[in-house]
Amino acid sequence: MEGNQTEAVAISKTYSFEGLLDFGNKIIKSGLTPLKKAEDVVAAILLGRELGLTEMVSVNNLYSVNGKASASIHVINALLQKAGIVIEVINNYEPCVRTVMKGADGKPELDEQNNPIILREVFASEVPLEHEIKGKKIVNYKTIVKLTRQVKQPNNTYKDMTVISSFSYQDAVMAGLHTKDNWKNYPKVMTLNRALAFGGRLIGADILLGLYETSELADAHNVNYSVNNDGKVTIINPVVSPNANTEFIEEVDEVSSSVDNSQNTSKN
Repeated sequence: MEGNQTEAVAISKTYSFEGLLDFGNKIIKSGLTPLKKAEDVVAAILLGRELGLTEMVSVNNLYSVNGKASASIHVINALLQKAGIVIEVINNYEPCVRTVMKGADGKPELDEQNNPIILREVFASEVPLEHEIKGKKIVNYKTIVKLTRQVKQPNNTYKDMTVISSFSYQDAVMAGLHTKDNWKNYPKVMTLNRALAFGGRLIGADILLGLYETSELADAHNVNYSVNNDGKVTIINPVVSPNANTEFIEEVDEVSSSVDNSQNTSKN
């Protein structure tokens, strides 16, 4: 009986602030989370509970970047698919070329400055229209994803909702991202992550609740991070003093003691 009671207390303790801090320190020491501070572990767990995630998933996939919550692309995809959203990658960093207007002689139509009249950007594999000539020079790489879900209507019927989301190398250039190491080393991964995150927030606003993908916030706030071939983003935190978490806990205990003493004094 005593063993069961002890186990129950240990489990319930993780639902108190002090228990979560203790759990945070232990999980950091175990090396099973990339987070470096117990407070960050607590924040990840609390956010994870709002999203329906387990504690270990939360401490490995949720980050606070400059005061804003973020999640790995894997968690975002999991939350969307769990809600019944179908994700389809239509084009994955495929090369694009430009088309120009075709003249009556079958050659490019020229403008007043004798330059070919550019019509649009298409995928290199795409068949041009009858009035177009497709160029050979690659001018962009583009990723397109399609997200679909069924949305309940007022009359209790369901209607398909579809979102087409895209991100390209030129989008990264416009945002000044193309010079960053992660974008230079993993452009295909990064464009897919960004397209999925954009589309996910549009079609699953009620699911993600404004949650950003981690690299979005890291890029916006110039926070260092690493990414692997699978798209997993890890924030590179500065070195934290070994006593940082202990000092935080002692500070909380000190405040609690002060409050208790003041209450006892007032009673006397």
